[in-house]
Amino acid sequence: RTRGQRSTPNARRLSSIPLPHRVHDDEVGTANVEAHELVHHSLGLNQIASGIQSSHVDSYHWIPIDSRRANRSGEFACSPPVVHAPRWFGCDVAMTAAEIARLIFDLRAEHQEVVELLTPLPEAVWDVVTPSKPWTVRDQIVHLAFFDGVARLAIDDPAGFERYRDSIGDRQQYIDSVSDLGSGKSGSELLHWWHGEVDGLAEAALRAEPTMRVPWYDSTMSLASKITARLMETWAHGQDVIDALHLQRVATSRLKHIARLGVHALVYSFVVHGLSVPDEPILVEVTAPDTAEIWRWGESTAANVVRGSALDFCLVVTQRRHVADTSLLVQGETAKAWMGVAQAFAGPPGFGREQGMFPKGS
Repeated sequence: RTRGQRSTPNARRLSSIPLPHRVHDDEVGTANVEAHELVHHSLGLNQIASGIQSSHVDSYHWIPIDSRRANRSGEFACSPPVVHAPRWFGCDVAMTAAEIARLIFDLRAEHQEVVELLTPLPEAVWDVVTPSKPWTVRDQIVHLAFFDGVARLAIDDPAGFERYRDSIGDRQQYIDSVSDLGSGKSGSELLHWWHGEVDGLAEAALRAEPTMRVPWYDSTMSLASKITARLMETWAHGQDVIDALHLQRVATSRLKHIARLGVHALVYSFVVHGLSVPDEPILVEVTAPDTAEIWRWGESTAANVVRGSALDFCLVVTQRRHVADTSLLVQGETAKAWMGVAQAFAGPPGFGREQGMFPKGS
């Protein structure tokens, strides 16, 4: 399926599901971390794991995980080797309550930044088409609000979420139908709705056991994985709004969550595009936006290198910029191949952005 091709919305079916929102193809997969969990266990993980030093993933732990092998059709088969991989996102990080609270703080901050940008703008901007055509600004915010609400339900009432999920018939029809839930609402109403959903999600996450498994559309994930996915979605779809309306925002150290996500989705990026996972290690060195700190993942001796600003790196791995429209230094054929398919969200291959769509460095 391709973005922009819509089936006839099944309004009657949707009305029976008491959760408002617009869904995007990526979203049913974005926080759908089971795909990431498969990938980080897949072909090439031994090399990835050996290339990521524990000191470069902060205080997160290392655990044994079954390696998996993926064939080109997308089916995964288990293989016997056991490797050590960083427990973050796809490999599932174990966080304390205090660490979860900090992650929620960052999610709220990303949300608030987009709200503050949109609040003073005239009503007409809500129907401006974003680079994710045919989505408008309205669609982007409805998308975020709805899935924050779904995530809250999954955390607060896992059994209730599973009943809701199982009531969904055709997935594409579901996606298309919920896109209409923002119709007729003013910008201020949409922001009020979204704010309430973020509050609900944050409160649910703070009440939850930090070690809980959160059900999602096809599998389960850690609480930390779910909140990280929501943060990445907020930032990435916020970028679509910013690009559509020619707004500006200041990059912050919150990008480290997204950069780490992008690094650990390396294997998945190749697998989802039907490509063989390379064996060569890659060094990623990006500069934090608000300090002189360098964030590093990988072996310092690697011949394949991605180096530059954290902002540029995050724009590429969330497919909000073509790598050629950034100032990233990409050295080595493997690194170049990765930057051509990099995808920090799960689901099918994303559409990305065409080269030249944005001025270099914008």
